[in-house]
Formats: sequence, C-alpha cells, structure tokens
Amino acid sequence: MKKYLLAVASFLFLLLVAPMKLDAASLPDTLTAGDMAKAQEIAVNNEVAVDLSVEDYKLYKITLPADRVCTLVETMAEADREGSVSYCYYPPYTYYDDEDKETYESRYAWPGRDFEYYAGKVMYVGVWGDGTSAFSVKDLEFTDNVNQRSDKGTTFNFRPRMTGTYSFKVDCKDSKGVWVELSNAPNVTEDLKVEEAEGDYTHTVTATLEAGKNYVVGVYNVSGKYSLSLVKSPASDAVAAQINGMNASGESINATGAAYDALLPSEKKLVSNHNVLEAAQTAYAEAMKPPAPVVNTTKPSVAKVKMKSAKPAKKKTVLVKWKKVSGANGYQVAYSMKKNFKKAKSVNVAGKKSKAVLKKLKRGKKYYVKVRAWKNYNGQKAYGKFSKVAKVVCK
Repeated sequence: MKKYLLAVASFLFLLLVAPMKLDAASLPDTLTAGDMAKAQEIAVNNEVAVDLSVEDYKLYKITLPADRVCTLVETMAEADREGSVSYCYYPPYTYYDDEDKETYESRYAWPGRDFEYYAGKVMYVGVWGDGTSAFSVKDLEFTDNVNQRSDKGTTFNFRPRMTGTYSFKVDCKDSKGVWVELSNAPNVTEDLKVEEAEGDYTHTVTATLEAGKNYVVGVYNVSGKYSLSLVKSPASDAVAAQINGMNASGESINATGAAYDALLPSEKKLVSNHNVLEAAQTAYAEAMKPPAPVVNTTKPSVAKVKMKSAKPAKKKTVLVKWKKVSGANGYQVAYSMKKNFKKAKSVNVAGKKSKAVLKKLKRGKKYYVKVRAWKNYNGQKAYGKFSKVAKVVCK
C-alpha cells in the first residue's frame, strides 16, 4: 500500500505546480483516434528533444517491452533547460490501495516514474509547458550496484544467466521503512536489520531465480540516499570455485578469465579471490613473453687496418684501398691537407667494401689519408686504430 501513496502524492503535486494555461485543449483527459495517429513514435533508450516554444503540447507513442521495466528520465541538464516542461502518461494506470480498499487511477507523474504498469503495452507520453528539454524512456536493467539519492525508490529489471540463489540488499541511513522486493520470485526469504542508534536500516531478500527469466527488483519507501547491492550470485560463486581449481596452464587461466569477464559488474564484486586470477594471468603473460635479446656487454676488439694504396684517379678524386678486417661492420676514411689532420673530413663505407673514392678535392694539392675499421657494439661503434698515413697529390 505504501508504494501506491506516491502516485497520489505525485498527482496532487502536479496539480499545484502545473502551468496556469493548462486546459482541456492543451492536455486532453482522453485521446482520440486522431490524437493517437498524430503521436510521434519513439523507441526505448532513444533521446527525444522537446521544444514547446511554439506549441504548448506534444504527444509521443512508445511500445514498451513485455518483460522489462522502463522509466522516463530527463536527459538535458537542468541549467540547459528553458521554461517549464511537464509530463503525463496515457492510458491512465490503476492501482488498488489495500488500506482504503479502493482502486485509484492516475496519469500524472514526473520523470523517474517507473512504467511497471505499462509493461507490454503501448503508452503515450504527453508533454506540455513553455520551454525546451530532452527525455528518454530508459530500460532499467540492473547490472551494477546502485548508490543514489531518491525520494521514492526505483524499480529495476534483473535477468540472471544462471539458475540459483540470489540475494539483494538495500541499505538506507535516512529512512527506517525502506525495503526491497523481488517480484515473480517464489519462496522469497527476508532478513531485516534495524540499528536505532546508527539510524541504519537494511533489508535483504533471497530467492532461487531461473536463468533467462526477467525479475523486477523494487526499492520502496525511500527518503534520502540509499544503496542497492547484489550480495549473492551463483555465477559469482561458480567463478570463485573455478579460480580455486585453476592450474598454471594457459588453457585453464584463459578459460577462468573468460568466465570472470562474462559476469555482470555487480557479480564481479562478489568474487573475493579475483586477485588470485589476476596474479595467475600476470605470471602467465610474463612466461609467454619472448626472451630478451642477448646484449653483448664486452667491447669487441677491432684490428688495425692495413692501407694498400692511395692514388689519384679521375680529376679531383683519389682512390683509396685497404685490406679488410675480419668482422668489421664498416670503415672510416679520414683525409686532410694538414699532416695533423686539422679540419679533416671523412667518409664511411660498409664493411663488405675495401675501397673508397674521395671526391671534390682540389687539383694539385697534397692530401693525407688514413683508414680505420669499426664493429657495432650496443648501438654504438667500437673503432680500431687508424692505418698508417698515406700521402697523395690530387690531379
């Protein structure tokens, strides 16, 4: 009965805050065939932009899934909204008040009202006012634990992937009467804990649920901030057992990791030995890494080059020849017009070569030439000693 009082409260609230221009023309009590035909069709989880700057009333049509609970949420930030935009739903939903022994009807509500009464039906959302906003009809699927502030609670869908015992717990420090329900779940057991001194109220429901079937998890009579958490799941228990039985093979570790990844976020939080899986995955990944390349830490020795000849070739060129050094990766040929090699220039050649041509020299000038070999070493060059210096006059 308590949860139905909210519908009456919402009706009275909207009567007080509804714009004064509201009348039968802008918000009809019933819909005609013409109204329904003009309604814009929308889909679950799709955002709808509302602009009432010209019209003060719009109508939208949506077919809700039969096995899911949805809600209307405003998706535009409050600071970005303009004017006053309100909502109502068609057809009116009815509910029975256990205390009054009366059936009530309502179609007025604000964003956040759960459409559990409209599941599987065609619903029309009427929007009126004098501003702009945006909304969507959102599927309330429970995948992760919830921690939010609300003055009425929330209803969620939950579809288990494994048959077994599940438990949900609601905790609220601001409301003594909050509770959680599992609809369509037989043999529900409940645990209630009240700590007056701390102002803490918790309620847990446990039931055996069937894989693939949709259940409704409802949190009711909330006033303030509350948390809803999944505290037991057979899927989480199965993965925890799989981790305990895991061996060091890649097949076992990968299969266990895939089973963990398939859990809902709320179920992953229940796997208390997940650190064991993480450690095994890290160790296996390290074992599978290719071995690091062997780095030669000993500087190689490089033999001194023996010069064979340095002779003038074509105009302004000199041909230098030398004897190859075993294992050399390359050679450096240095030349200068100064005996002390001041302002010397050099050319590098590959290790498979044993000659080099010095170009763009000055005719009639004497040049001093020497050669040394190098071997690659840790990304650097280890040089040997220079050969004897050869003298040559350029043509």
